[in-house]
Amino acid sequence: MDTVYPRQIRCARETRTEIVRVRCTPSERKAIEELANVAGQSLSDFVRAGALSVDIRGRVEQRAIYALADAVGHMNVLGAQLKQWLAARDGDDASAASSERVLAEIEAAVRDVHEKVAAL
Repeated sequence: MDTVYPRQIRCARETRTEIVRVRCTPSERKAIEELANVAGQSLSDFVRAGALSVDIRGRVEQRAIYALADAVGHMNVLGAQLKQWLAARDGDDASAASSERVLAEIEAAVRDVHEKVAAL
């Protein structure tokens, strides 16, 4: 039997109107609610993800992904600036102020990445 993935099940315009009832003990419900809370998800989202065999990602994990994507963006900007600086240096000596500015921007981006990772 082929695996059906959640994105294949629900189309973009479809709204969630159906209710699925599951019986469990009070202690099971409490455990499920605590796990959903730790993952930063609603009980419905957590149970749905488990039932559909979807990787359950917590909010912290999502924030880490966004922080890393942001860091990559910073690194791309720094790479472009460094390329410009090196191109300017080929023709003649780049000024000390120019090189200090590039270095300061790199240091600021590194601090920004460290702060974002520490905030997770």
